[in-house]
Amino acid sequence: GIYFRSDFSSSTPDSSQLLIAGNDIYQNSNRAIHCYSRNYGRLSAEIRANRIYQNGGDGIYCDRGGMLAAGQQMAPVIVLNEIYQNGGHGVYC
Repeated sequence: GIYFRSDFSSSTPDSSQLLIAGNDIYQNSNRAIHCYSRNYGRLSAEIRANRIYQNGGDGIYCDRGGMLAAGQQMAPVIVLNEIYQNGGHGVYC
């Protein structure tokens, strides 16, 4: 699968951008796509026009952990994906 992590340990905000588009993501033992933002990291993820199927866990999983600061967020854009036959949720954010 695909794992992307934005993690900053200082109070200086970090901004990471991610585009996952036009892929077949299938038959992974766990999640197909896992986006994770922690502490002062800000993650802008766009997940577009992928086929995500037959994975052991969730199709798309987005999570935020650590310290939350004003203006730090994760707001993924998830559009035009085919998500089916996964072992967990289709999309969990």
